[in-house]
Amino acid sequence: MLAPSVSRSAKFAGRPARFLTQAAAQGRVTPADLADLEGGDAPLGTLFTYLAQEVLGPLDPALRGLLTRSSVFEELIPALLEDALDEPRARTLLETLAGSGTFLIRAGEDTYRAHPLLRAHLRGLLPPAEAREIAARGAAFFERTGRLRRALAAHLLAGNTA
Repeated sequence: MLAPSVSRSAKFAGRPARFLTQAAAQGRVTPADLADLEGGDAPLGTLFTYLAQEVLGPLDPALRGLLTRSSVFEELIPALLEDALDEPRARTLLETLAGSGTFLIRAGEDTYRAHPLLRAHLRGLLPPAEAREIAARGAAFFERTGRLRRALAAHLLAGNTA
């Protein structure tokens, strides 16, 4: 049974793309579930890209920018994004995105996550140099806050292997 908000979105928005992407973002649909859509002229990757564009396109630029730039990190914490992205409105933007039920889920009191498929898509939109720069700032944040495993992962992502 679909949640009422999902059902309304699918029924009234008239956008099956939004429904499918929302289901993927919430983890209710996986690429394996969509295997029967593969074939013909549009491979699954192309289909997902199209669906993501349908959902991300109308999103407010500030929200879309935060989603894209934060895709470097698995867990999104307001203080991390305030620091690494220089985004003072990170907490408000994260709460807005999580409140929509489409883009982020709460993973803890002050922690959010994007669905891995959405995160991978957004990460592909981010220029590599910008991703490395954001990862380096994230590594510094994680070091300052004593999260050494996260700092190591961010350093590797930033290309800091020495």
